[in-house]
Amino acid sequence: MKKIMLFLRGACLLLLLASCTSEDHLAPKEFSEKLKAENAFLLDVRTPEEFAEGHIEGAVNMDVQSADFNTQVSALDKNKAYYVYCRSGRRSASAQEIMKEAGFKQVYNLEGGILAWEKEGLPVTRAK
Repeated sequence: MKKIMLFLRGACLLLLLASCTSEDHLAPKEFSEKLKAENAFLLDVRTPEEFAEGHIEGAVNMDVQSADFNTQVSALDKNKAYYVYCRSGRRSASAQEIMKEAGFKQVYNLEGGILAWEKEGLPVTRAK
């Protein structure tokens, strides 16, 4: 019985890892370059307060932790390429999975979030 449980845990881990390929997690500079595509949609999944403190120019804010995140996402065009980010990359990875489960094909996560973006010296829009 223990061997079967161990096997099942391993299989689940492999499935989880296979669903998140490194191709959908982009380093800041690559993320920045891909944002120039015509069908790119930039999505900041942090809280509205975090968004107001500073965000990547052109981003739309939808808090992944809000009760209506799934509803908001379902209204988006599934034919666009979505570039999602948060503070460190964890919440945006969750948003990425939610979007993929909802049928979105092109969803890319900013590795390290806006913290990594800023560390690379890339621009952030701040409220005045």
